Amino acid sequence: MLKNLLFLSLLLFYNFFLNINNLYTEDENIFLNVIKEIKKNIKYYPALKKCDITDKTILALIKKESGFDRFSVSNKGACGLMQVLPSTAKLYDKKITSEDLFNLKINIFIGIAYLNYLANVYNNKKEILQRYYWGNKKQLHYYYYWDIIRLENKIK
Repeated sequence: MLKNLLFLSLLLFYNFFLNINNLYTEDENIFLNVIKEIKKNIKYYPALKKCDITDKTILALIKKESGFDRFSVSNKGACGLMQVLPSTAKLYDKKITSEDLFNLKINIFIGIAYLNYLANVYNNKKEILQRYYWGNKKQLHYYYYWDIIRLENKIK
């Protein structure tokens, strides 16, 4: 009886360990694809470079916005990695749907394009990141900016 219980415990642990490794590999692949998409898109937007918004900044923003969960949906309806609102996405493509925003490439493309728009309007990293989060609200709370900077500094 004790041997059966021990065997069952080991089997469950082994199965759990395999699932954890599979999840890690899947997450790692998503993470690598995210980095690839950011680097591919960011080079087309010199306004971001001028405002010191780098690939590390965007990775930190994704971490803060969605925790790298590409199927994340906010209570306001923002979707995907960069938490893009469908109304914002429609500025770039009228035919886009909320489901399209769960596509890694589409979400990152629109998120970076929107950041570039903000960079052209505000020309200040702090203001750009705050506006990305808060929209056009009159009063901004700068804790969001400092959270992004803290995360950005942790990325090597």
